[in-house]
Amino acid sequence: MTACAMPHIEKGSTSGRDVAMNERYVHGHDPREHARLQDQAGTLIDLLSRSVAAVWKPRYTFFKGGGRKGRPLMTRFFFADLTTSHMLTRRGPLMMTAIRIGLVVTLMSLSASATWLAAQNSFGTPKTIIHISIIQWKEGVSAADKKHALDGVKQMAAKIPGMKNVWTKALRVQPEGYHDAFVIEFEDQAAADRYAKHPAHDVWTEAFAKIREASISPQITNE
Repeated sequence: MTACAMPHIEKGSTSGRDVAMNERYVHGHDPREHARLQDQAGTLIDLLSRSVAAVWKPRYTFFKGGGRKGRPLMTRFFFADLTTSHMLTRRGPLMMTAIRIGLVVTLMSLSASATWLAAQNSFGTPKTIIHISIIQWKEGVSAADKKHALDGVKQMAAKIPGMKNVWTKALRVQPEGYHDAFVIEFEDQAAADRYAKHPAHDVWTEAFAKIREASISPQITNE
């Protein structure tokens, strides 16, 4: 909360204040100020409640004419004083205050709702298929051979339709004893099946099998 700089007021001054406020005063934190704000809030709530109760008080109205003199032809039950012009002319300041309070409450509610919505993280649940391969290299495999195998995943993506995205740099690998990983995103199941049967995949798999000790390859999607 922002501190409000207030002028120093001595006791017994014409301001009517008995407590001096210095530059360190923070709005709403002084006990007397807090009590005053609470009293104002209560007054506003009471004013709004009484105004609404007065406006929505039901009554009967009789419409005469067309029949014998003095005999009502139609009786209608309605809520009194609901037209805008009548509220503004007859109720005057009371109704204007109630309207202002209602508008402030509405704007505060909308602002709170907008803030809550903005705080919610947005996410998607795509129907694409994620293929993950966690690799355990054979002992003694060179860094160049490992890089060649992972670069081969990118080369397959350029040749096989339906491979949307690939990831080839592992930041953390589990379970223990596994060393690298790559991920492929397929457009759909047909693309995943095409990858498994494509000649480019057969060539890559033949070279990969020579330097791979083991691999774990789950596939994930959304229903």
